[in-house]
Amino acid sequence: MASIRKQKSGRWRVQVRRKGRAVSETFVRYEDAKAWAVDAERQIDRGETPRQSQVARVKTFGQLVDLHVADMASVGKAPRRSKDAVLKALKKSLGRKTIAEMDREAIIQFGKARAVDRRGKGTPLAV
Repeated sequence: MASIRKQKSGRWRVQVRRKGRAVSETFVRYEDAKAWAVDAERQIDRGETPRQSQVARVKTFGQLVDLHVADMASVGKAPRRSKDAVLKALKKSLGRKTIAEMDREAIIQFGKARAVDRRGKGTPLAV
């Protein structure tokens, strides 16, 4: 049986101990923690090594954008035209950056470039 506990940070830590094996993950949403715990228990029962969650496998900002789009589609709310365009632009511009490389300045520079690049219609943002 899995143990799911809320941490001081507000995140959920899952620990699965089964058949002499122990694995753990941390999640922002309780539902994700619970789903991963059930999946990890099933994998251990089949003699497999439990996989990391999708979020733990994310290494680049582009992968994070893809995960966000997939999450939206899974609840029947695929991004509409405007949001889809912004997400594609974000992925094109910042998609290769690792999560650790993402910072406020990168996002500000993206916003400034996007404001100017809107087919000559925009003006640079004043920051």
